[in-house]
Amino acid sequence: MKHCNGILATFLTGALLGLTTSLASAATDPAVAQQLKSYINSKGLSCMGCHGIEQKKIGPAWIDVSKKFAGNPKEIQMLTDRIHKGGSGTWGSIPMPGNMATDKQSAEIAKMIAALYKK
Repeated sequence: MKHCNGILATFLTGALLGLTTSLASAATDPAVAQQLKSYINSKGLSCMGCHGIEQKKIGPAWIDVSKKFAGNPKEIQMLTDRIHKGGSGTWGSIPMPGNMATDKQSAEIAKMIAALYKK
């Protein structure tokens, strides 16, 4: 039985190491993060009160949003709509209010959020 436990421990250690390595290979693009923060601040928007670039606050971290929708051909439009119209359910039960940014601002923010995830 000790031999089986050793094999299982070795397998689990390797699996966890592989998972850690794959998570570490995905990173936030620092230039895009700075651009996003600057844009939000320059427009006087309150997005950063509920969202962090890499930290979940009331709403999801934007890097998590970027990862979730990466590769989806409708990513920019979906994010633009959610930013402009608000909504709930994708990230939990706390709703995101709508009309916090104009359509144009929402589209710019959506593009930057989509560009955050850098493999």
